[in-house]
Amino acid sequence: MRQMLNKKYFVKSYRNYGIATKQFLLLFVLTVTIFMMISWNNIGISKKSFETKMMEDSKLMIMRTNTFLDMYLENITNILLLISAQKELFENGISTEAQNVLLHYGETNSQLIKTLYLVRADGQVFSSKQVLYDIYGNRMLPKLNEMGSQGVNGLKWSEPYETALSDRTVAFVFPVRSKANKYLGAAIAEISLEYLNQKIIPVVSSRGQTITLSSLANEPIVYDPQSDLLPYAKGIFPPKIQGDFITTLEQMSDGINRTEFGAQNFIVANSKGNNLGWRASFIMNENILNTNVSKLYHNFEVTALLWIIVFLFGSFLISYYFTNPIRKLVLKMNAVTKYGRLSHIEMNREDEIGQLARSYNSMMDRIHILIHEMKEVEVQKKEYELKMLQSQIGPHFLYNTLACIGSLAKQGRNTEVRDTVRSLVNLLSYSFDKKYEYIALEEEIAALNSYMNIQKVRYGDTFTCHFDISPEIMTCKVLKLTLQPIVENAIFHGLLSKKGTGRIDIRGRRVNNTVRLYVCDNGIGMEKEQYSKLLISSRDRKLQDRFNSIGIINVHERIQIYFGKPYGLHIVSRPNRGTIVRIDVPIMEDDHEEEESVIRRI
Repeated sequence: MRQMLNKKYFVKSYRNYGIATKQFLLLFVLTVTIFMMISWNNIGISKKSFETKMMEDSKLMIMRTNTFLDMYLENITNILLLISAQKELFENGISTEAQNVLLHYGETNSQLIKTLYLVRADGQVFSSKQVLYDIYGNRMLPKLNEMGSQGVNGLKWSEPYETALSDRTVAFVFPVRSKANKYLGAAIAEISLEYLNQKIIPVVSSRGQTITLSSLANEPIVYDPQSDLLPYAKGIFPPKIQGDFITTLEQMSDGINRTEFGAQNFIVANSKGNNLGWRASFIMNENILNTNVSKLYHNFEVTALLWIIVFLFGSFLISYYFTNPIRKLVLKMNAVTKYGRLSHIEMNREDEIGQLARSYNSMMDRIHILIHEMKEVEVQKKEYELKMLQSQIGPHFLYNTLACIGSLAKQGRNTEVRDTVRSLVNLLSYSFDKKYEYIALEEEIAALNSYMNIQKVRYGDTFTCHFDISPEIMTCKVLKLTLQPIVENAIFHGLLSKKGTGRIDIRGRRVNNTVRLYVCDNGIGMEKEQYSKLLISSRDRKLQDRFNSIGIINVHERIQIYFGKPYGLHIVSRPNRGTIVRIDVPIMEDDHEEEESVIRRI
């Protein structure tokens, strides 16, 4: 009964409306209905078109990746063919020529290939990195040589593995046979998987999409360790993809697949269409598709709202004066995501809304002042900590050095006394000099020589120190006391506990815009669990009793404070084989660059 009364009331009211009102209602309902039908149809078409485009883009990415891999394989093949064509290299008596050929091809193709090997049938090995090979060897070469000697001729390749010379790599083996089909040996190239990552990942991987390459044995070869799309095994560094996820990809057919793993839905384009037989999987989060469909719906809602606003424009003008100031205030407050960008609200009103805007502006001014004060305090604190670290001198080092000098004097070894005193004076003068934070690398090495002279007087021929520094970086600037704490650590924790004569090698090269230094020793080495703790923050460690208490972690922290996170120390060690510490600092050759570094630090 009530519904009937309401219907009668509506009909009676409609009849009482004027012509303009009736026309407005009819046009509004008819226009909105047609608009809704057309828009809904277009949304369906757009959704299908967008999904089709995503699938085509996925196939295109896979096709380009396969093309790149085929070109990469062709380049590797050509290099090995050139080497294997010189069959005289596989004969005895021309070892020097074999090494020179490998070194030439290794240097001219350093981006593609990490290490080249020439393995003769009798097991003799030549390498493009002969010195490092003689030190570290390569446990995989016998297997690779056996791979080359068996089966049909032609290029063969291994599964991924790790070596000291090439890190994580894949080896390509090209067997060489005489005209009588006698096996002469193999030309082997260990490629740079890092180069593959750098070429493929930046082009393909982005938010919501990435790519993986897996070998014939389902081993990951190329993937983005920083992608939040891939599930990684817990507690493993560098990150490694979960085996179950790789198995899921392997079970998919070539083409477009949909799958669910964990709490995520994926669209996967699979292909083994490259000559290597590696599986390329282009992976997308299906939420991207849903997000874009949601944007279509959002655009539809906005468009519908605009149509309604056209008819209700009059009412909008009345409410605009009251609601717009509050909307502006909310937008400004939501925009405050970075404290370095605190903007005011420009509003000339004397009512409650204007009062609220002025209070907001006052609050922003106060926040800006507090942030500025906090930055100044933090900078002063860091500078104070650095000066404290640089000013500390180990008392035991001075005591032992002076005791050593006293012992030499009693023995009448005056020449050694003068040399030791001179080295100590040079070292202390260098350490106490507070004028410069940056010094030339050659000055750092001179100070290190003074330190080594003192240690050789104390410990005799227990160890030797060798330098191989590129002349082009000798004038580059580094932080003072960068090398000495690391060398000291190598002596006291690596060489003194070693039986026999120890050796320290200090090498330096320029790599792009970076000075890269290596401190290598053949001491007792460390387990991974032990050396992975060396770069823990100094706030969580007690100072060691050394020459200046800076230690390895403080060298690492100083470099990162001055130059940023990409720079610092990297440590690799093997028990009973030795330790390698890599130091990366940016190229700085003049005072202007020093000033820029200070500005970045602040």
